[in-house]
Amino acid sequence: MKKKPRGFDKLLNEKVASRHSEDLKAIYDLAVRLYEAGRFSEAVPLLRRVLKDEPNQFVALFALGISLRRLKQLDEGATALNRAIALKPDFFEAHYNLGLLLNEQGLADEAAHAFRRAIDLRPDVSSAHSNLLMALQYSSGLTTERWREALIAFAQCFPPTPPTTYANAPDPERVLRIGYVSPDFYQHSCAWFIEPLLKAHDRKQIEVFCYSQVASPDVVTARLRALSDGWREIVHHEDEKVATLISEDHIDILVDCAGHSACNRLGVFARKPAPVQVSWLGYPASTGLSAVDYRLSDPWLTPPDTSEYFSETIWNLEQSAHCYGPPLDAPAVAPAPVLKRGQITFGSFNNLTKVGRETVALWAAVLQAIPESRLLLKAHQASDLSVQGNLTTAFGAYGVLPQRIAFIGKAPTVKTHLAYYAQIDIALDTFPYNGATTTLESLWMGVPVVSLIGERAASRYGLAFLSAVGLRELAATDLDQFVATAVALAGDLERLVGLRNTLRGTLGSSTLCDAASFAQTVENAYRQMWRHWCANSG
Repeated sequence: MKKKPRGFDKLLNEKVASRHSEDLKAIYDLAVRLYEAGRFSEAVPLLRRVLKDEPNQFVALFALGISLRRLKQLDEGATALNRAIALKPDFFEAHYNLGLLLNEQGLADEAAHAFRRAIDLRPDVSSAHSNLLMALQYSSGLTTERWREALIAFAQCFPPTPPTTYANAPDPERVLRIGYVSPDFYQHSCAWFIEPLLKAHDRKQIEVFCYSQVASPDVVTARLRALSDGWREIVHHEDEKVATLISEDHIDILVDCAGHSACNRLGVFARKPAPVQVSWLGYPASTGLSAVDYRLSDPWLTPPDTSEYFSETIWNLEQSAHCYGPPLDAPAVAPAPVLKRGQITFGSFNNLTKVGRETVALWAAVLQAIPESRLLLKAHQASDLSVQGNLTTAFGAYGVLPQRIAFIGKAPTVKTHLAYYAQIDIALDTFPYNGATTTLESLWMGVPVVSLIGERAASRYGLAFLSAVGLRELAATDLDQFVATAVALAGDLERLVGLRNTLRGTLGSSTLCDAASFAQTVENAYRQMWRHWCANSG
């Protein structure tokens, strides 16, 4: 965040107090400065002041929309952005940011439409394509044809990769230099999976280089850096410069840990700076880039009949493609709240982006089947009253009363976040985009998860993780089975209490938390990929 200039507050107060039209431009200029500095709560009243006199100032409407989105006032933000678009239909940035906002609201189809409008205006902006591909993961109506079209359009943002000669010695058995590229080398859900792997890598076989796209490093960043043989800050570097750096580091296998999620560096991978390139972890689908050779996955997420969704060759590990490192300061498992309340509390701590229409219908069916039950939703968007209102209205359409739904916003620490699991008995998974980290942290806190299986990898996290802890039966194959499974579990108090007392130990002793085994399996995969490249490099 930019430093506040000397005398800024005095000048600001003078201009806000002014009501003379000749000061309107000065107020607008200050509002823009605040907006650009990320001081959104201060920018909003000034932008409203400008719009009171100039309601058709589309740039002010745009800035207001983004500011409100950052403040999690999503409905008002959408209104401002839509007004900006109505005034200037070719306003690329407004369509783009409206898509981001709609995605946060769980309106995947509407978000996809906004991103398509943005792409129509600027087909060369790769991040717009990435955001569309991400939004499509939340859509239940996604077809294979539509998916392929979106992947092809993204790939066309980059020139074809020319044949490259690599300086890497084609020795199939030498120590390998592995590069991990991620925007999530900080206190982010992906870090719970990256850190165990970096810790457990066999340094007699592997050298670890990390390429960090992190703007605000934290203690997790420091830990990951300490686990690396080489650490490169790339957040301020263009794709070409990063690709050159990777080439100069002689990386043998480059691993993308973000896919099409926010702040990805797929433009680097499009340049093919390493002989072998792999997609893993932060995104449950294809990159669409021919320059990415493999998708590191497992048979639960990507059975053979799902290969049509990927441009990469799927490399299924013999165990889960995820290894979870539970927070060391996680609170103790609390007793099941039903013992005190006398009623079942269902819950979800997933990002509300995943709670779209299909998820609401799914959960509402469960709540209707157990009329005395309640639902607790915890997410960073949940403190927004408009989000709460939209969700209670959506559930109300199925006959679920607002008083049966409770909301909790973002917790200040991971420990506090995990402590809220003490308030729920059973976690309900989202669909078609299942929870990943949330499912594992739920199990760690003794809370069983009921999931619904779909065809895509995004709809199979629940199956993968529940199978690994011996609870395959909690992953349903259709809506009716999902409801029946949740109802049966809610009615079996003895089993609920038993799971509460044993799930942490079960997860901790499973392959999902066996970092040594996971690292060895991943290293074996890397070695085989490398041998294949060496055999074909001549």
